[in-house]
Amino acid sequence: MPLSKFEMYHGAVLTEVVRNPEMSLKLIERDSQRHSWGMYAIAAGKKDYILFCKSTAKIFVGRKNYSNFTFSVDDIKRIKEHFKQEILICLVCHNQHICLLTKAEIEELKILDDNKSCRISVYWKQGTELTVKSTYAELGSKVARNRLKNFVWE
Repeated sequence: MPLSKFEMYHGAVLTEVVRNPEMSLKLIERDSQRHSWGMYAIAAGKKDYILFCKSTAKIFVGRKNYSNFTFSVDDIKRIKEHFKQEILICLVCHNQHICLLTKAEIEELKILDDNKSCRISVYWKQGTELTVKSTYAELGSKVARNRLKNFVWE
């Protein structure tokens, strides 16, 4: 049975999430047409999380390598629906990186300010942390490449 890109990319994220035996995970919904995003409910000890995971198979190579992620109006609505909860966005840059964004960083990128589609780009050079920019703003700090692996689930 051949694996889809959705299964490979999201599987990399979910493997990191479920390494903690006290966690439970449930797929809430996914894009059944393009298989580019999935939303998961995670129960982790004292807190519950919503993880919005988006992947891309395309990497642009240059002075800085980068991947682009388009967030449709529907994506923005889905994230907003869950924003009162502890929500995280996970961006899977092909087979290169997993960029985990916290709720505060989602707010800093201003992707939820308007009900318009937008783009988030993740940039990196070899050995550096990740730079994240949206159509509207750039994060003031870099994102560690191993953030998901070291994330403290409360």
